[in-house]
Amino acid sequence: MKLWLGPMQEFITKIAKENGATQLVTTGRAGWLRLFPNAEKIGTDYEVDI
Repeated sequence: MKLWLGPMQEFITKIAKENGATQLVTTGRAGWLRLFPNAEKIGTDYEVDI
C-alpha cells in the first residue's frame, strides 16, 4: 500500500481537477480516514477538497 497509495491519490486528483472537480467523495471504512487526514466524514461518505 505504501508503494501505490501516493501515486494513486496524485493520479485521481489530477484527473478530477482536469475535469473541474473541487472535491473527491467516496464511501468506505473509517480506517481510510487515517490515510487521508484532510477527509471529512459526511454521513456515510468521505469528502476531500482538492
